[in-house]
Amino acid sequence: MDEASRKKALRMVPYGLYLVGVRRANVSDVTKDVNAFVGSWVTQVSFKPPMLVLGVKRDAHSLEMVKESRVFTLNVLGSEQKDLAARFFKDLVVTEKEMAGVAYHKGAATGCPVFPDTPAHVECEVAHVYEGENDHAVVVAKIVAWEHRRDAKPLTHAETGWHYAG
Repeated sequence: MDEASRKKALRMVPYGLYLVGVRRANVSDVTKDVNAFVGSWVTQVSFKPPMLVLGVKRDAHSLEMVKESRVFTLNVLGSEQKDLAARFFKDLVVTEKEMAGVAYHKGAATGCPVFPDTPAHVECEVAHVYEGENDHAVVVAKIVAWEHRRDAKPLTHAETGWHYAG
């Protein structure tokens, strides 16, 4: 099978971009115990209860935090927020109120980072983590809280020219 053809085909699947906020089970030092990363392998998988799945790189520090705390937030980026997303591709400077220079606060249900400049977010409790032998873990989670702040077209790989598929 042609590898280039596979990549092109899989890159045609639309992928949204999100800021995924995570924390350790016990946050004693916010500069080390909270984090966020850009996620793109996400889909809703249930209405009742509302659930989604998230792909997280198996060797990522954030996956260990998700497995430990069993919670995360999914902050939906608007199509105009490419520059905001780009800030989360490098090592983050984290303070009590900002991450990568972006304001955040703790989600009421999970204590994970919520970015109020994004159009919406959901807070999730982990139901299952499947690691298998693949390069990404599949995290299945129940949505336990949410907020819609404004209507916006979601940011996708198509708008950015970035690729994380194939």
